[in-house]
This record gives sequence, structure tokens and C-alpha cells, in this order.
Amino acid sequence: MKNFKSKVFNYLEETYLIKPNSEQRNALSVINQQLLDVYSKINIVKSLFFKTSGIYIHGSVGVGKSVLMEAISKVLRKKLSIFHFNDFITILQQTKSLKNKTTIINKLFKNKVVIVDELQINNLADAILLFNFLIESKKKKIFVIFTSNRSPKNLYRSVISKKFVTNLKNYLISNFHVIQFKSLTDYRLMNEMGDFFYFSNPRNNYKQQDLLVKKICISKLTSNKVLKNSCLTFKSNNSKKIIDSSFRKICGANFGVMEYKEIVKKFNYIIIRNIPILNEEKKDLIARFITLIDHIYEKKKFLSISSNYGIDKIFKANTKKFEYQRTYSRLIEMGSKIYVSKFFKNL
Repeated sequence: MKNFKSKVFNYLEETYLIKPNSEQRNALSVINQQLLDVYSKINIVKSLFFKTSGIYIHGSVGVGKSVLMEAISKVLRKKLSIFHFNDFITILQQTKSLKNKTTIINKLFKNKVVIVDELQINNLADAILLFNFLIESKKKKIFVIFTSNRSPKNLYRSVISKKFVTNLKNYLISNFHVIQFKSLTDYRLMNEMGDFFYFSNPRNNYKQQDLLVKKICISKLTSNKVLKNSCLTFKSNNSKKIIDSSFRKICGANFGVMEYKEIVKKFNYIIIRNIPILNEEKKDLIARFITLIDHIYEKKKFLSISSNYGIDKIFKANTKKFEYQRTYSRLIEMGSKIYVSKFFKNL
């Protein structure tokens, strides 16, 4: 933990060119003190009075929560475990179906500190899994750091099992040090957008994306099965790790977290064509699109999209409106010159 804060700040400045703001500095001071207590528990008496289960950081999209967690994980490396919520909830779901649960559980609890980034609860089943994890982590004296766009009070709402939902919220509030990032400034929206990878001219979209595909992969893409448990084929090239699909196909298929995780793991370059207006009639497609973008962003893969509409005019639904704010913010960053320069050097 020596020079922990300065190392985190250096990582933010050198990797993301971010000068930490006051909210990030204040949060890091709290985290630093709490982690000092966690890693210095060398006597039984002190551990018996270990009351705080962790830290819960919440705030608007793009205010610097996730990059702070990434910086902390890079500095502490093997001393903690970090999960994006999609991966975290998948692991919890596996504990229900697998006979040998020990391996999965050990994956979560192999370190004293666990970070779960982008916490969100969309159904009662996941809420129950989360509560069980909280109880188990406290028993094992695991310190948990959550980040979320929602406060503990607004994390999940349900017309059924209201008592359980209330207990979950109260548990988080009582057992976690809650920190709010009050800033409404989305730093991702400050990125300078390039017009080389996000196309919104109906006359040129198809041609522009064809040229982009050729730049990535000289040989023609062929139709291939890309998922183990699906007969659907997509234009792809495994050696160049590129997949090219219409929005309707990749988001219209009955895919979930596991399928999109498999696609993103397999391909570094993802081309999505002809995104329509995302209105209320397409709420299932919206949910899948959000999940797909989450995985692409989390694994820092390349994305090109095209639509007959500007990126700021695509979304017109009420369903998932709150969640889509994060998706839009991430799309802006993934279309920025800084982001894509990692894939194309001569911009």
C-alpha cells in the first residue's frame, strides 16, 4: 500500500490523460484508509470489530468511477479481484446450476478485496443472488467495492417481494460506506469524435464500412458459425478476428450475456450495420444492444456502427432509457480518435 494514492493518480494521468477531480481524490482517500485496515488485519481482536463490508460508489455515467476502479486494480494487481457486473452476475448464476460450486465460489473469494464495477439489478433472481453474495462475503470478511449509476436506495425496484427488496437496500446502506459522485459532467462526451468509424449517411454507409473491412482484412469475409451452441452464421474472418453483421441479425437473435461474451472474446473488430430507430417496439433489441456494447467496451474492442440517423438520434424509447445513457456515453468514447488510435495508428 506504499504510495498507493500517488500510483493511482499517475496511472490515470499517464494512461487516460485524466487529472483526477476532487470527487475521485476524496473517494480514493476513503478507499486508501479502508484498504489499509483490510490488508493490516494481523490480529484476531481487530478483525472481530471489522464492521464495514465495503464501499458503494454511485453517480452519473462517465464521471470517472470505472476508470478509478481500473487504476486501483492495476496498482494493486493480484491483491484484489475485479469484475464487471455482467461477469460477476454470470458467476453467481453458475453457482445455482453447477454441481461443483467450490471452484466458482473460490474465484470470487480468492482475494480479501473484490471490486464489482457497474452494479445494476434488473430482476428479482439477480437481487437474491446479490444478497446471498453480500452475506457470504461478510462471513468470509471480504471487502467489496461496488460502483453503480444508481444509489443503494434506487438500485432495484419491484412490485413483488417488497420486503426483500427493502432489506437488500437497507443492508447496503447499513454495511457499506456510501460515496456519491455528484458531478453531472460526462467526461466521455468531451472526446473528439472521428467520422471514420461511425457512419450516418444513408448513401455512403455501406460503401464506407466495406472500405473499413478491407482495411482490416484484405481477403473477403465468409459466412461462419461463430458460437458453439448456435447455427446462425455471420460474415467473419477468424485470423483477422473481425465479424461483420447487420444490427437486426446480431441483436435480433435470441442472444444473452454468455453469447455476446463469447463473440467479443473471439473478435477484436466488430462491425454493426444499419441500426434503426430504437423505439419502444424494439425493447428486446435495445436490451441486447446494451449488453453487447457493455462487453465490447469492457474488453476494449474496436467497434464500427452505421445508421441512417445520427448517433444522438437513434434512441427513442422509454424502456431502458436510464441504462442507455451509459451505452451512449460509451459509444462516444469508442468512436473517439483517442480510442481508435490503438487500432489504427495513422489517423
